[in-house]
Amino acid sequence: MNRRQFPALGTTAAAAPALPSVTATVVHPDGFLLAGAELSGLSARAGW
Repeated sequence: MNRRQFPALGTTAAAAPALPSVTATVVHPDGFLLAGAELSGLSARAGW
């Protein structure tokens, strides 16, 4: 194997755990607002 591939893989592996938290931070607020709006809409339609 080429040793030059390992630093890139190491960097990707080190950055991978940070990606979900960043994605969650960016998507989380709007996603929750949209999900909340949809759930409240469904609840109103279903009469819950």
